[in-house]
Amino acid sequence: MDITLICDLYLPNIGGVQLVVNNLAKEFVKKGHSVSIIADKSPRSLKSHELVEGIEVDRVRFKLPTLRPIPLCLFLSSGLSSLLKMMRILKSKNPDVVNAHFILYNTFYTLTTKLWLKYPLVSTVHGIDVQTFPHEPRIESKIHKRLVSRLLRNSDFVTGCSHSALNAAEILCPEIKDRGISIPNGINMEEFNLNEKFKHEKPYILSIGRLEHVKGFDILISAFKEISREHSDIDLIIAGDGSQKDRYIDIIKKLNIENRVRLYGHAKRKEVIKLLNGCEFYVLPSRFEASPLICLEAMACKKAVLATNVGGVSEIVKEGETGVLVEPNNAIELAEKMKFFIENSELRGRMGATARKIVESEYTWDKIADKYLEIYKSIIQNA
Repeated sequence: MDITLICDLYLPNIGGVQLVVNNLAKEFVKKGHSVSIIADKSPRSLKSHELVEGIEVDRVRFKLPTLRPIPLCLFLSSGLSSLLKMMRILKSKNPDVVNAHFILYNTFYTLTTKLWLKYPLVSTVHGIDVQTFPHEPRIESKIHKRLVSRLLRNSDFVTGCSHSALNAAEILCPEIKDRGISIPNGINMEEFNLNEKFKHEKPYILSIGRLEHVKGFDILISAFKEISREHSDIDLIIAGDGSQKDRYIDIIKKLNIENRVRLYGHAKRKEVIKLLNGCEFYVLPSRFEASPLICLEAMACKKAVLATNVGGVSEIVKEGETGVLVEPNNAIELAEKMKFFIENSELRGRMGATARKIVESEYTWDKIADKYLEIYKSIIQNA
């Protein structure tokens, strides 16, 4: 098959969706298929056309349609030229199937080219694209909601990275109920055969993510303060960067736990695995998540996971089996469960061992890619 994947951002930008698309593309190639990618040209310094890890990548500027005068002028000038460029790319490639991931900035362009070129289309929703942005009280959001609904309606099939993401898509477009399925994100197990651990002077609890409000690190810091006196032999490490960094530094200072909480900063891929290997257990304190890869990564490192019960988290972290779930925005409950994990190392070990087995049996990219390929073959046959 000739497969084209469309996404907003792609490598060298790093994020959950970028890693999903990259891993799927590589698996498709391994299985003998031809793959190309169309992504947003952001930052502008990126090349318009290049090979990334042997896969052809074309970049265009995706801009959201709007009715506000100045942004509308920008959209009409650059957005329409991007649309024509994307049309030429798809015409020249003539793919057997197109799979659009994270239908946010690319929605208008994917929808329009689908209507003109009539290619078989799978739309994959990843959470924020259908659960948050379309419901914000902004002009762009209202326009986007209509575009997303129409794109879903015109898709031959819809997948969601979790049941909660797919349910949100069905709310926007009930017509997809009989042609949608949940396919989780996956793990490249070869990465997690690295046994090297991050060296820290004390045992530590770990959390990783963008330092943004939605990730709930303020709740985690407050929860850690609650247990820090009773458990002086364990630290907290938070890896990541973002707009809330200075705020979190202030919170840590006000709580007088500077010597117990380390803001690690951005962690490269191998550093992430070392951090996971070395931690006592992993904490996900998010206010919202769709299907967090980091939970699977922690599980692949044989770590028990303590996570907020939001979005599709409960589909990954099984209560009492591979981890424990708590309600979001509740520092007291989070502190209680952190204390419980600290004091029950044998239970954590059993949970971590079970977690690794589940990831190996259900979440490898090889298995996830096959699920996508089955859908592609089905809609091509019915086209």
